[in-house]
Amino acid sequence: MRIPDHIQRAPLVTDEVMLTRILRNVLSNALKFTVEGSVQLDITEAADERGPRFVFTVRDTGVGIPADELDRVFEEFYQVRGPHQRGRAGTGLGLPYARRLTELLKGTVTLDSVVGQGTQVVIDIPALLPAAPREAASVVRSVLVVDDDETWLTGFRALLAELAGSVTVLTDSGAVVAAVERERPDVVVLDLNMPGASGYQVRRQLAACPATAQVPVIVVTALEPADVDHARLAPVRAVLNKSRLTPAILAASLGHEENTAAARRPAAQAPLPSPAEERR
Repeated sequence: MRIPDHIQRAPLVTDEVMLTRILRNVLSNALKFTVEGSVQLDITEAADERGPRFVFTVRDTGVGIPADELDRVFEEFYQVRGPHQRGRAGTGLGLPYARRLTELLKGTVTLDSVVGQGTQVVIDIPALLPAAPREAASVVRSVLVVDDDETWLTGFRALLAELAGSVTVLTDSGAVVAAVERERPDVVVLDLNMPGASGYQVRRQLAACPATAQVPVIVVTALEPADVDHARLAPVRAVLNKSRLTPAILAASLGHEENTAAARRPAAQAPLPSPAEERR
């Protein structure tokens, strides 16, 4: 890794957790497919009409990516096929996840690659992450999220920060009813596949308790719509898919119930990856 001396004195105000996850994903991907040669991270400063910026460039001398697949590597669950994958196949989530987090930091990710020569990934983020206008953007006062996937929660928590006044995250599905009684959130966001009590069981427990029965529930899952047992979840405000979740869809679901019909349709009709390809 090469860091110019002046970088050490320059201010960078951003989300440390998200930036760390971005670089970890990109560097891990580069190391995975570089059998011989090197992987290098350079950090430079830049400035344009948007203001001062930091540019992180990861270069490797690995197998490279065919030109006709450069755009597709940013699709979730897509993997470049070839003999280089033997023993090193992944989920196809590294670069899409890195790009999603970079966009939350108001930055961009670009990629160049030549088969047999290597790949270069450039992460360009503002030196100062602008604060979200929370009062103007918030559509609900408070949200309680129930999910055990810490990696997914990193990006989702940042997305919710612009839509909710406060966000509480619970990874223990067995403690949901007590937490909802205590926190009194405006909305519960619930995953389905979790260790311990499943999302179906949690929904039934919430509905059975008089103190929590009227709290709206939004299900956010990686399952295909056809694989979700909607009858066991009823009533819920919306069932959304993790891989197709956008700020607009989430905002509509968190807001008034009459606005959520449009949010349900894209999630139900979009062609989604097989659940066998997803951990949850």
